[in-house]
Amino acid sequence: MLWVKKISLQRRILLTFILFFLILSVVFGLFILRTSNTERDYYGRVLMQANRMIDNKLTTIIQDLRFNSSMYLVNTDILTYVENDFYMGKSLYVEALRGLKSNTLSVKINPDISSVTYLTLSDHVYSGAGYNEEYLENLKRMAQTMDENEQKYYVSHVYETTINQQNVKTVTYAFLMNNPYNFKPIGHGFINIDIKRLAQTFQVLTVGEDVMAMGVQNGQALFESGEESQVLNQPLIEAIEENKQEIKAGELLIPVKTDVGSYLSAILYNEAMDLNIVNYVPMDLVNSQATKGIKIYLYSVSLLMIVFVGSSAILSMVMTKPIRILQAGMKELESGDMKEISEQTDRQDDMGELIRGFNHMVYKLRESILREYEQRDLQRKAQIKMLESQINPHFLYNVLNLISSIAQIEDVPEISDIATDLGDLFRYSISGGSTATLSEELDQVRRYIAIQRMCMAGDLKVEYNISEDTLDMQVLKFMLQPLVENCFVHGFGRRGSGGILTITSKLIEDQLYIAVSDDGAGIEPERLHELQELCRHPQVLYQQDQSSIGMLNVNFRLIGLYGMEHGLIIRSDPGQGTTLSMLIPVET
Repeated sequence: MLWVKKISLQRRILLTFILFFLILSVVFGLFILRTSNTERDYYGRVLMQANRMIDNKLTTIIQDLRFNSSMYLVNTDILTYVENDFYMGKSLYVEALRGLKSNTLSVKINPDISSVTYLTLSDHVYSGAGYNEEYLENLKRMAQTMDENEQKYYVSHVYETTINQQNVKTVTYAFLMNNPYNFKPIGHGFINIDIKRLAQTFQVLTVGEDVMAMGVQNGQALFESGEESQVLNQPLIEAIEENKQEIKAGELLIPVKTDVGSYLSAILYNEAMDLNIVNYVPMDLVNSQATKGIKIYLYSVSLLMIVFVGSSAILSMVMTKPIRILQAGMKELESGDMKEISEQTDRQDDMGELIRGFNHMVYKLRESILREYEQRDLQRKAQIKMLESQINPHFLYNVLNLISSIAQIEDVPEISDIATDLGDLFRYSISGGSTATLSEELDQVRRYIAIQRMCMAGDLKVEYNISEDTLDMQVLKFMLQPLVENCFVHGFGRRGSGGILTITSKLIEDQLYIAVSDDGAGIEPERLHELQELCRHPQVLYQQDQSSIGMLNVNFRLIGLYGMEHGLIIRSDPGQGTTLSMLIPVET
């Protein structure tokens, strides 16, 4: 996922907007999909309702035939002909057929019946369907099947035959005829159902012009109510064969694909006639509302995408403009160009604070670099001055040791002590490093004070108010001696007598406080103000006639190492003394 971290903030904002838009699009798409499923469910319910209506109608027709099959019991002519099995010649046969046809009440009662035929036990036929050998052979096979299976009723599949000299498709309802008195079998009756009437049942019960129906039996399509049925025959038959068990277990709703399109089909098995009822509708109609919704969705998404991406891009550019400005400023800073940012500085939000903070950082950095440059320049010029002085500290140190040795030989202890202290001072000055512990600095101050005691008139009292926890803290080397020297030269020297010198160190929060005080002559207000101003300008160190050079040197070394706010603090009252103090950050 490293590539994600490399993406700019503007692009991340833009991608966030796009992701949010995509989520909304998915939700909208799911709504459209749900609408499509709702349309499918609606048409599925319509098709299933039509199937159940046709199923009820077909079942009712077959159940009514059981009632119609009992009509022979109230027609004595039929009972007489069938039970007595009278033989008739052809002329009598034709006359009997006409009589049977006119006297069969069932034909008048049920319009679905096209004709009735009776078959005696000796295979004599009395029929209102006309004479046709193929038709009669079909009836005999039905009767034989019923006898073998001991069936009282039998419904044939749809078959083609000739009835009354017309080729027709029919369904025959066969029933066993019994004597009403002794209940002995006397023959079989066959009621032929008008297929055209059944086809009308399929047409009447369809819903809407686009919903069509058909019946399927033994792999053949029956009762086709639409022109598309011819195209759907084979795909539907294959679908019925593949799902035969599911269809017999209950109603099935499946899509069927053909060469001319797809159809949503509801299939229901009718047990009374052993056929499958199929109602179907084009998927184009089912999906029409969904298609409209999808088109609206695509148009809306496209339009919203353009608006959303455009507004997101503009918004992201506006939001990230201060960041880009800040980034450009940082790159300039990396290249060494320390310019402050001039744009967007008046913003009152977080970005405005960042820009102003960056400008402050640049200012501080520029100031720090300038301070470092000045410090290096001071160091370089100090080294030049040291060379110009043509004094060799090692030579002086060796000479002082020689003087100390001679003074001890000649028994002059004062000279020996002065020479020893001065030698230690020189040795400390030539040792390496720019910092030392406060304890080491205090040792040098004690040596310096010991030398000054012998040189000055009057009593000198020195007080050390040193906190023990400050002795091991690192401070600038030669930081205290110039301040103590300032007390002797400008404090006690001007007064011409001794006094009290106080050196203090303690911790104030996270800073080391050091102060050197005297009760000498003090400093006049004008001179005090002048010194305070000089402490802000390092260039005064290079002036040959400048006094207080030691004190100012300490001040600028403190500023160079710790910052302007950690320079020397000068407080003085004329006739009451002077205090030089500082606050040094403690390194943790």
